[in-house]
Amino acid sequence: MKVGILTSTLDPHCGMGNFSLNMAIHLSKLVQVSVVVSEEYEQDALQAKKLLSRRHAATIFNTIDDAHKVAKYTGDCDLIHCIDENYILVTTLAARLQNKQYILHSIGTYSILPLHKSLVKHLYKRCFKGAKKVICISNYTKTELLKRVQLHNTEIIFPGIADEYFTIGRSEITKEEPGELIILSVGEVKGRKGYDVSIEAFAKVKQKTGRKMKYYIIGAEVSAGFRHYLDTIIRKYELGNDVVFLGNVTDAELKKWYAQCDIFMLTPRVTEHNFEGFGLVFLEAAAYGKPAIASSSGGVVDAVEDGVTGIIVPENNSDSTAQALEDLIHDEAKRQKMGENASKRVKEFSWDKCAQEIVQIYRE
Repeated sequence: MKVGILTSTLDPHCGMGNFSLNMAIHLSKLVQVSVVVSEEYEQDALQAKKLLSRRHAATIFNTIDDAHKVAKYTGDCDLIHCIDENYILVTTLAARLQNKQYILHSIGTYSILPLHKSLVKHLYKRCFKGAKKVICISNYTKTELLKRVQLHNTEIIFPGIADEYFTIGRSEITKEEPGELIILSVGEVKGRKGYDVSIEAFAKVKQKTGRKMKYYIIGAEVSAGFRHYLDTIIRKYELGNDVVFLGNVTDAELKKWYAQCDIFMLTPRVTEHNFEGFGLVFLEAAAYGKPAIASSSGGVVDAVEDGVTGIIVPENNSDSTAQALEDLIHDEAKRQKMGENASKRVKEFSWDKCAQEIVQIYRE
């Protein structure tokens, strides 16, 4: 069997690229794949053909042109699988030009937004209904999709994390400052990630307990206005250098921070129709045996098991977040137990398992 895969990028340093690359690599172990992208990225793991228009610059003319190019390139494929939701229309048209079946991935925001646009929502509904299967990455994503279009072809398949997270040598890791608690977040610095809530919670706990701790945030700054707002919160609570923005880091550095941190904290929020589809970073932290504090937002509740691998707090609630952080800071045994539970549970989320479930759908 040969499958055409459409996505924007295979760049492992961005969310969609990391998701697409890992999925395509593990699918390629089970079936032949022809990957089509809009942005080239040099990597040795998988070859890809740049045919698509950039996802945020596409017009109806680009879509039609892209679909014809994809149809020609995937002529020897048995079906087409769209990973990046921005190419749902291209995938559907390319498949219909060849009278082939197609599969759509529904990750989150970009499969929901078009269903609120009057000019295209009916077209997108037809795309979803015509798919062989619509694969949702979380219960929340499926629920939100079904609120907007009646479907009987959906399936939930959780994503995985990279294989190297299951072979971690923790014994080589030492903290730079023994005795200092490290709180870590990983994700782009933008409003939807809720850093204003987590920073305020951190500040409240630090002021109340006087505990020596620092809060490190890894991720690209994509909103200058939101970063300025965060700086005002930091000044308000006189946090100084206790909150550190690290920007993007290498894979090796990211793993170092996961290993060094004591608690992983991320409190995303739903903003209009934008939401966290799943939250792979929670699984990555779990692989290092770290307990998580997470908001009950989007698909996060599938990644963190409340009271078992971490603590789920109400969305947009810095007081509840602060209470959860204080509880974990004061109770080392609880931190350790939740971390152990997390490292066991995360083994359920592998890309091999994800790929096997998808290939089973291919062959149905």
